[in-house]
Amino acid sequence: MKIGIDIDDTIVDFFEDFLSFCNEDLKINLGMEDLIERGFWNLLGSREKMLNILKKYIDSGRIYERNVFEDFLQVFEELNKEQIFLITARSYDKPKKTKEFLKSKIKNFNSDIYYSQNHPEGTKLAICNDLGIDFMIEDGPNEAKLCAENGIKVFLLDKPWNRKIFHENIIRVNDWKDFLSKFKEMKNGN
Repeated sequence: MKIGIDIDDTIVDFFEDFLSFCNEDLKINLGMEDLIERGFWNLLGSREKMLNILKKYIDSGRIYERNVFEDFLQVFEELNKEQIFLITARSYDKPKKTKEFLKSKIKNFNSDIYYSQNHPEGTKLAICNDLGIDFMIEDGPNEAKLCAENGIKVFLLDKPWNRKIFHENIIRVNDWKDFLSKFKEMKNGN
């Protein structure tokens, strides 16, 4: 099985610290409710503003100080028996740092990382299609819906910002242990 996995807020805790960084840098007071209400790319009013602050956040190095979710680490050994491809919207300008960061946090990590910003079509869906991904594990509502609408099964890790997304190809999971249980059931034909 070929499994695509998003990185931020799927494997690595991201939004909490990123919102904190935005608040500190821009002298504003954003909370999770703003993210849920406006969506990621509209959080600051425009995609351009968001890209600028995201670049600043990445350049600060804080993105490489985040924690990998403990429940992911607990299921990784089992998951690593499949063909895993990390598919991310992270900026492609620091791929080596992202890989080094993940290797430092995840025992036996050696998966390839694909950056949607480096793909001619600029989407995770395009990468999934190129790689022949069977399942995508995602937290982003737009990416999950796009993959699902195009025939890719998506395990959607439940987050406050994706609770309004439903599709027959989307399987909502509460955490990584729930994912592993449902994945095994699906793999065994149940």
